[in-house]
Amino acid sequence: MLVVASDLHLTDGTSGETISDGAFEIFVDELSLLATSASTRLDGGFVPVDAVDVLLLGDIFDIIRSSRWLQQGVRPWDDVDAMAPVVDDIVEGILVANAKAFERLRSLDRRISVVPAVGDVVDVPLRLHMMVGNHDWMLRLPGRAFDAIRAKVMAAVPLSLDSHRADRPFAHDVDTDDAGGLDDILGRHSLVARHGDIYDAFNYERDAGRNASSLGDCMVIELLNRFPHDVQQALGLSPTDPLLLGLKEIDNVRPLLLIPTWLLGLLRRAEAAGRVGVQEAVMRVWRDRVEAFLEHSFVRSLDRPFRFDTVDGLEIALRASTHTSVLEVLSRLPEWAQNLIMGSDSYAERALDEPGLKSGGRSFCVYGHTHHAEVVPLRAEGDPLDIGRAQLSLNAGTWRCVHERCIGDGEGMSFAASHVMTWLTFFKDGERRGRRYECWSGQLDRTHSG
Repeated sequence: MLVVASDLHLTDGTSGETISDGAFEIFVDELSLLATSASTRLDGGFVPVDAVDVLLLGDIFDIIRSSRWLQQGVRPWDDVDAMAPVVDDIVEGILVANAKAFERLRSLDRRISVVPAVGDVVDVPLRLHMMVGNHDWMLRLPGRAFDAIRAKVMAAVPLSLDSHRADRPFAHDVDTDDAGGLDDILGRHSLVARHGDIYDAFNYERDAGRNASSLGDCMVIELLNRFPHDVQQALGLSPTDPLLLGLKEIDNVRPLLLIPTWLLGLLRRAEAAGRVGVQEAVMRVWRDRVEAFLEHSFVRSLDRPFRFDTVDGLEIALRASTHTSVLEVLSRLPEWAQNLIMGSDSYAERALDEPGLKSGGRSFCVYGHTHHAEVVPLRAEGDPLDIGRAQLSLNAGTWRCVHERCIGDGEGMSFAASHVMTWLTFFKDGERRGRRYECWSGQLDRTHSG
């Protein structure tokens, strides 16, 4: 049995909200139930699964989304040796901020209990594997300093010693990396799996590869993280000011097209509370921050001359966003317009070209990265009712706080928050009465304390 989860985005607490540790309590409990149900075979007999593998498919540690980059004056695109102490500091902060979550994972002690209807409880091996994405890619950098950081991660997260070593970079692509037999595990479950950032030119520089920074890194640090900081300084806000806390949550708004609506709602509520002139003051900071970001040396280094590229497209969008009138227009667009403006958040068509699926050797392609959980049929051969022969593309969604627009409040500028989580489970050898996969998504009330 193989379980896949992605994009937990655990932060050090210096930026937006992280999912409740109660999500990990639910997950640990569900693993035992899944292992028990998987032990019922196609013929109805009960045979405990030989092992439970759990794959964390990238962006588990959100190293990029930390304000410590601003405090230290070092950036992910700087010298690797200079970056290492900052990465170490951020990882330590993530471990502390999410201590209860990691404690729940360690409570498994690399085993899971299978509880038959009749007979004794059986403990089977639990193997936890982690790959990197575009927010935690530093965990694959070589060198002693990063070996020490990986050792910290492995002490906090009970990763499989078969697929992980502190002196070996964490895998990003099992096709090219030494992933310690992880591809064999995927093969036994008929899977191809990758984070998916390689299909996002904004968050992956193809020429530089995954051991290098991207435009997305710079935007998170120099724009999304710095903007609330600059507003706080310009307006003299306290750390607990609702406006400041709201600005820090911009990256958690879904769908992303609604960020202008979120921002305008924050500003209007502030002015309605008597804070006259706050909208213009905040928009002035935003304009200054956009200009500084677009002139940043790293951004300019990624701008390809004599052709329209990602930097050019981003520049048009950001300059437009500095005008309140444009934000007003965007805030009134229907949600169906998201794909027309921002493009699809599905990578299912990419799965059609994955070698493992094109050859017919594997049945499933699993991506993360987009935070959009989905199951998309790709190909079916023979009898359309024979679902055992269909190929599917699945996305593992995310575990994080999301803010979604309410449909019944005035101009639609009110949002409600919840914690969402998704995991995918794949079965082999007649497990789960012959079922091939399951996909579960759920939501936790944001006020849930555990």
